[in-house]
Amino acid sequence: MNFSFWSDNELIQVSDSLPENFKRPPVEKYTVNYNQIPYTGYWGLCAAVNRALDEGFPITEPFFYAHITEQELAHIFRSDSSVQIPLFEQRLKILHETGRILIEEFQGSFLNLIKSANGSARTLLKLIVDHFPAYRDEAVFLNRKVTFYKRAQILIADIWGCFEGQGIGYFADIDMITMFADYRVPQVLKFYNAIEYSDDLKSFLKRNALLTSGARYEIEIRAASIVSCRMITEKVRKMIDSEKPVIINGIQIQKPIINDILVDFYLWNYRVDNAAEIDSNSLPFHKIRCIFY
Repeated sequence: MNFSFWSDNELIQVSDSLPENFKRPPVEKYTVNYNQIPYTGYWGLCAAVNRALDEGFPITEPFFYAHITEQELAHIFRSDSSVQIPLFEQRLKILHETGRILIEEFQGSFLNLIKSANGSARTLLKLIVDHFPAYRDEAVFLNRKVTFYKRAQILIADIWGCFEGQGIGYFADIDMITMFADYRVPQVLKFYNAIEYSDDLKSFLKRNALLTSGARYEIEIRAASIVSCRMITEKVRKMIDSEKPVIINGIQIQKPIINDILVDFYLWNYRVDNAAEIDSNSLPFHKIRCIFY
């Protein structure tokens, strides 16, 4: 369910001829109030899931969501604003499809799929993409197939992070996972000039126009973000390696690890914490409505 949370009213056209002091009206978003706290975007989804569990809906169980009704899901995802969750029909279809596959091929448990990967992130990624069509985040660029697999990779990264790389969260090759190419992290990379946009692309983004999935601009933004984050990771690794060992009471402290996952987590959270500054001093994020991010 982790995809497409921005609101349609963010597509308001902004003309270059408007005065400099022009302020766009506040954007109403999909909002879920949980424990008297309003949550939007991805956190709104998490709040909706927690609210559903509190109400007795076993929303995390494949045997339930494989047969969930439209009415049940509409209730679970109900918004506390006038903006409903986008792509509702696609979310319903994906829940049915994913639940059915888990039941028929993995005895109703995603844990069985994780175990079959034998501690390999690369193997688990292939298993996810091969078995679940909704995770096949692929496109064609200059007559070549390119793959991003944003949601499949973040699924693995979340398991690794939640279990702190131990037990079912251990993956010997976790560093093969790239950053998760979406629309928020590229905005932070652009804000810090880690990536640069052509004049044509800048003009397009300023219009808040809607991109189609697989469009050249979209592929280039996502690909540049992956390369940029990998370069950041490599740079930080060199900085860490150059530091002198820290020894406390005769014990050498292990140096911190760094990979593209942690870089992405940092940048995504930075965007959330500094949304007003980034939105006012950078280009709008690229708008696209799809199930992949």
